[in-house]
Parts: sequence; structure tokens; C-alpha cells
Amino acid sequence: MKTRHSDFRLLSSLKNFGIVLVCTLLANAVGAQPYQKIHGPSEFDYSVKAEIELEYASEVVFNTYDQTFKREYRLKAPFFLAFNLNDLKFFKAEPSEFIGYEDNFMSSNYVFSDSENQHEITAGMMLVSGMYMKSESPAEIQEQKLAGAIGTSPEINFSLLGLSRQLKTGKRPMFTLFISASPCPNCEQEVKGYGKFTSQEGNTLTVTEGLTLDLTMNSKGESYGADFVNALMANNLLEADKKVKDTFEEGFMIDYYKNLMKIEALPLIDYLMNPQGVYEVPFEGFIKTTTDIPETTTFKGKLKVFGEKRHKFWVGQ
Repeated sequence: MKTRHSDFRLLSSLKNFGIVLVCTLLANAVGAQPYQKIHGPSEFDYSVKAEIELEYASEVVFNTYDQTFKREYRLKAPFFLAFNLNDLKFFKAEPSEFIGYEDNFMSSNYVFSDSENQHEITAGMMLVSGMYMKSESPAEIQEQKLAGAIGTSPEINFSLLGLSRQLKTGKRPMFTLFISASPCPNCEQEVKGYGKFTSQEGNTLTVTEGLTLDLTMNSKGESYGADFVNALMANNLLEADKKVKDTFEEGFMIDYYKNLMKIEALPLIDYLMNPQGVYEVPFEGFIKTTTDIPETTTFKGKLKVFGEKRHKFWVGQ
């Protein structure tokens, strides 16, 4: 049987079409799932340099001790933003898979170090342009007004708090920023300013040496524990099992921190998947309670992330 030249061309075209179709299907299959469906595989851990500018003010009253604490800070702190690249891709494709994995979706570190501690970089000095602290009780008044630099940074938890509710209502996923800090007296630091102590009798002592930048922040609030217990009691859940308490606490936290700092999750995730240039976003929020430990704490600032270099944590075997 003779085959015409046009038949050869048709067979050739069909063959080429089949090759293209198979390649397209394979490419789409790879592109449709460029991630592992597991949370936090360590070989995808990365860090990028970042910086936070923050104005912080807090007043907390401990009625039991008749004591009031006031703190005001202005600072600029470099840090490393740590994230898992697989989690970013996984979340973007299937955000509902992160219900139950909301806390510390991303976090901050002062030091970058690889998994074998062979490559370590510190973020730099935190600059404190203003720090005012006052503790007032019937026995004495303590005041400090300081400025300087210190080799540490605040801890930042990028939490997907309320993710389930956001997805159910069609709202954009948000990061809630929980920013905390603890004193680091052994950290390298430069300090100037004074401390003043006034006794009940009115005697005053002023100190200008041996002072430290004892940065203290608790973005979860001093009142949270007591307020949560009171809420359990009010809803007759104090003796409930753990699963019931956990479910209740999730809703309680969403409402309790509804005014805390929030930024949109997906724009930052998109940036970190292919970091270039500088990502910058302002934030502000507050905690205000009027229960057992009255508190008013405000945060206002700016987050900057620098995409010029992505540090890989995992070095493998």
C-alpha cells in the first residue's frame, strides 16, 4: 500500500502534537504542585535581612501591689526574617492546610546560623533613640531616661491568627505581629542617660553609670492570662477538657487581639518567594484592657525586608 507524502506530514504532525501535549501535561503537573504537602521541611529554611522601626508605649497598673509601670521606646532594629520556602508555596496554594499551624508561620532571629554552625552572622546593633521607663508605688518612684545601642533585637512572631475565620468569610489572610523583648544585660551595648530613684520620704538618687538598656515588651499583654481564666469561668468551661478549651481559646484570642498589629500575608509571601529590592509595610495596633490588670499598650512602626541576599539554613548531609 502506498502512502502519500501528505499522509507522512499528517502522521508527523500528530506525532509532534502528541509530544507537545505530553510535555505540556508534565509541565502543568510540575507547576501545579511545586511544593511538598508537609509543614516545615528543614531543607527549605531560609532567612533574609530585615529591619523594624518601632514606637512603643505602655502603661500597666497592678492594683494588687498599687504599682504602675510606664514604658516608652523608639527604636530601629535589624534582624533576620526566617521562613520556610516550601511553607510559603504550600500556603499560597492551599491555605486551609495551615489551620492548626497558625503560630510562628514566620519569625525573627538576631543571628543567622546554618545547620552545622559553620556560617554565623549577627544582624547588627539595635539603635534606641529614646527609652523612658517609670515605676511608681507608695514606697518609691524609679525613672530611667536612656538612649544608645545594643546587640539584640525584638522577637517577632508572624502569626496567622484567625485564619479559619478569614477563609470562611472570604477575607484576605493576615499576619498578626506579636512583638516581644526581654532584657539582655550581657549583650554588647552603649548607653547614655540617667536613672533616678525617689523614696517615699522624697530623697532622690540619680545614677548615670552602670545603666543598661533593659528593653521589655510583651505584645500578648500582661492581662491575657487572667482575662482568659475569667472568660473560662464566665462560660462554665474551667473544668472542660483540653479540646473544648483549645477551641474556646482560639476564638477568645481572635477577639482579644483584634486590634493588634496586622499586615496582609500574601504580598509578603509573594515577595519572599522571589525577593528583590525592598519590601516595606507600615503597621500599628494596640491592646487595651480594663479588667484585673488595666493596660494600654500601643505599637506603631514599619517593617522593611531586604531581598538582595537569601541565606539558606539547611546544608544537608
